[in-house]
Amino acid sequence: MFNIFPSEYFFDTDTEANFIEWILEKTRKFIIAIGILALIYVAYITVADMSNVGKEYFFKSSFYIKLLCAIFLIIFIVIAFVKTKAKLAYKIFLFICVALILLSRVDTYSISSKIGHFTTEAQMLDVFIFMIIPFIKIQHKILIGFISVTGLFINGEILGINYLSTLFYVIIIYIGLCVVYYKFDLLLRIQFKTILEEKLKSNIDYLTGVYNRNALEPLFNEDLSKVHTNEHMIVGILDLDYFKEYNDSYGHLDGDIVLNQFAKALQTFGFDRIYRFGGEEFLFTKINIDDSVALTKICENLENLKIKHAKSSISEYVTASVGIIKVNHSEIASASMNEMIKSADTNLYLAKNNGRNKCVITDYNSKL
Repeated sequence: MFNIFPSEYFFDTDTEANFIEWILEKTRKFIIAIGILALIYVAYITVADMSNVGKEYFFKSSFYIKLLCAIFLIIFIVIAFVKTKAKLAYKIFLFICVALILLSRVDTYSISSKIGHFTTEAQMLDVFIFMIIPFIKIQHKILIGFISVTGLFINGEILGINYLSTLFYVIIIYIGLCVVYYKFDLLLRIQFKTILEEKLKSNIDYLTGVYNRNALEPLFNEDLSKVHTNEHMIVGILDLDYFKEYNDSYGHLDGDIVLNQFAKALQTFGFDRIYRFGGEEFLFTKINIDDSVALTKICENLENLKIKHAKSSISEYVTASVGIIKVNHSEIASASMNEMIKSADTNLYLAKNNGRNKCVITDYNSKL
C-alpha cells in the first residue's frame, strides 16, 4: 500500500502520538477562541429564529439542530481546556467534527428544499471550518470534506435543485485547501522533528556522542518504569584509572581521543543507555543482564584497546575501574535514582581501593 499521508510515513507510532500531543497543547487557546466565537454565532441565529426575525435569513432552521451544535461546541471547548490525553482527545474531536458537518448538512438540505438553491458561501465556510483545525490529520480532513461534498451532490440529485455552480466552487476550494493543508501538515511535522533533534542534541555529549547529565534524570526514570515484575536493572559507573596523569603526560587533546574511544567501546557492550557522568566517568544502565561473567570482563575488554599509558602504575595501557549494582523490580519503588547511583559509586570506590582495573558487582539490597 502506498504511503500517501504524512501520518503514515513521517513518524513512527510513538512519535506520531507525541506530535499530536504537541499540536493539541500548542493550539488549545486557538480552539477555545474559535469555539467561543462559534457558540456566539449559534446563539445569535437561534435567537433570531426563535423571535421570527429575518424570515428570509438563510440560516433559519430547526432550533433543535442549533441546540445540538451548541452542545457539541461546548464539549469542544471543555476538551480544549482540560488536559486530555492526545489519543482520546483526537478521537473525540474527530467525532465532533463529523457530527457538526452532518448536522450542518441537515440544516442546509432542509433550507435548500425551500429556497431552491445552495448558497456558495455557506458551503465554502462549512469546508473551511474543519480544515483549519491543525491537529486533525489530513486524511481525516479529506474524508470529512468528501462526506460534505458528496452530500451536496446526492441532495441536489434527490431534490432536483440547481446546485452545479455551488458544487463546482466548493470542490475547487476544497481541493485547494487539501493541497495547502497537506503542505502545512508536512511543515508542522518538519518543525516538530527539528525540535526533537535539537532536544536530542542538548542531551548528547558533544565529545563522546553518548548522553550527558541533562538527559540522565528523565531517561533513567523512564527506564525504571520499563522494569517489570521478576526483572531487574543494572546500574554501573566506570572511571578511567590515572586519567589525570594521562592528560598531564599526553595532553588533553589525546585525553579527549581516549574518552571517545572508551565511549565507543562501551556502546559495543549492548547497554541500554550510556551517559558521560563526569570528566572521565561514564554511567550505564541495562534491563535484565543475567550474565555477570560478561560484566566482569568489561575491564579486561577495555584494557585490550591497548591505549598506551606510561604513567599508570597498574598497566602499560589505559584501564578503568567499574562499580555495578543490580536493582530488582521490588526495590525500584522504594529507591531513588540518586540512591542507586550512590550505591554503584560505592562499588566503584571498592574497585579502586582494591587495586583498580577491577569490576565490583553486588545486589542493590546489599548496600542498604
